[in-house]
Amino acid sequence: LQPYAVATVAIDSARIPDPGLATARPALLVRPAPNTARRVDLPLIRTRELLGSLQASAGVATTAGVTVELRNEQTGDVVRATTFADGQFYVSRVRPGRYTASVAASSLQALAARAPEPLSFTVPAAGDDVLVELPAIRLDPAR
Repeated sequence: LQPYAVATVAIDSARIPDPGLATARPALLVRPAPNTARRVDLPLIRTRELLGSLQASAGVATTAGVTVELRNEQTGDVVRATTFADGQFYVSRVRPGRYTASVAASSLQALAARAPEPLSFTVPAAGDDVLVELPAIRLDPAR
């Protein structure tokens, strides 16, 4: 490190022994000064696994291969998951926060279906439960 030159400090997340932990921030910028020591804290947070499903009413062809979007309400980040053959979807390493789950417009259009309003839910920051289970999202014909 060069004195007074800004350096990036980060944790290699591949080396964290517990896959349920993630860094709270991707990296920190520090400016080291000569002949001094500085403590830098890079906190870890507990992530959760998310399990949900789609249910099709009569007139909707399938729930397999449908894209579900999870939007973090604080950051606006979107994570997409594709449903399995039975209509279930799974997302690992979901960070704590407030989210909405909805079916992607492209999937609804392809199925000629409609879904209810986006489902709001919270991924807790604390607690022993690793799995967050969502109620089923029902798909109806678009009519």
